[in-house]
Amino acid sequence: MPDPYKKVTNAYIKAQDVVYNPITQKYSDPQREHSTLNVERQNMTDVLAKNKDTSLRYEQTYNILNFQNKLKGLESRPDYPKEKPWYFRPGKDTNVDWNILSNENM
Repeated sequence: MPDPYKKVTNAYIKAQDVVYNPITQKYSDPQREHSTLNVERQNMTDVLAKNKDTSLRYEQTYNILNFQNKLKGLESRPDYPKEKPWYFRPGKDTNVDWNILSNENM
């Protein structure tokens, strides 16, 4: 970055313009281009893995084609889904003495 008290020359502006080519979308320095590609690949992999983990929270935890557990190997993680506890579900929770769908006595 130029010194704020120095004059910004045309050569400095030209040098900054050729650092990145907006048409090919590449850096002119091969080392910088390579490191940028590696960072972008790693970020994409991290985002895809995070999205897959998030989607597994809301969908079936087993594969319906082969019935294998999709979460196998993640049991030790603190955010591993817990089984819902069993609770008493009363058979009759209505004031009528018959089934209102089948019209049979309960």
